[in-house]
Amino acid sequence: RKKPTNTTQKTAQPSVSPLKDYTEEISSAIRQNDENFSCDKFESWVKEVFFTLQNAWSERDFEKARPFEKEELYRQHEMQIKKYIENNRINVLDRINISNAYLYRYVRDNEYEYLTVFIQARMVDYIKDANTGAILKGDPDKDCHMKYLYTFMRKTGVKTNPAKSNNSVVACPHCGAP
Repeated sequence: RKKPTNTTQKTAQPSVSPLKDYTEEISSAIRQNDENFSCDKFESWVKEVFFTLQNAWSERDFEKARPFEKEELYRQHEMQIKKYIENNRINVLDRINISNAYLYRYVRDNEYEYLTVFIQARMVDYIKDANTGAILKGDPDKDCHMKYLYTFMRKTGVKTNPAKSNNSVVACPHCGAP
């Protein structure tokens, strides 16, 4: 089961160049042990996961993110969402657009494989009062340029199942669990 650890880097500096793209080298390395791995399908799935996580945050319903985060990170995000709810605030992430996504790092050990994806996105990011709609922080008319590193992991030796590898994010791509 692949789960992002969701290590993120946020920056509002679009002039900072992205990290090096290692997609070809990493895809080749993965296919040596998993001949059914498709970089295109994986990157499409990563983008869907990204949108799911961002929308879950804005909707203050982080249960939607549950299948994609390790326990510690999920609990941390869940607590942050509860704080927003207690304070009658909504962190709105809107007009999300991924401009770039590619494989950046691949580590394999005896127990797990870790695949890190670099994501460059543009979105509106602001905080509003849940009751009045008043903007408390940020600007709903200003785009923010963000950079993220999402690290996915699976047990070493797990092979891509071509029948399930294009499934949406409502189910785990390996076991089918919600």
